[in-house]
Amino acid sequence: GSTFIQLGADAGTSNQMTINFGEISPTLLGITSPDVSSSSASQNLITILDSALDTVSSQRATLGAQQGSLEHTISYSTGGD
Repeated sequence: GSTFIQLGADAGTSNQMTINFGEISPTLLGITSPDVSSSSASQNLITILDSALDTVSSQRATLGAQQGSLEHTISYSTGGD
């Protein structure tokens, strides 16, 4: 999903920021029924978990960049560094 944040006093898209965030759930990450009943099933689960970790890490990086942008905007608008 995404949401808009108004950053300035004036209306218009130049004073708005879109925050994008993906939905993350066990189902969407492919972790619906972990199976460790055999060596091959365990190896498959590790692959699924590696992919899930990559997805979560990517989402965290995106949100971190957006947070940095907001912090910069706040600092600029309040006369900070």
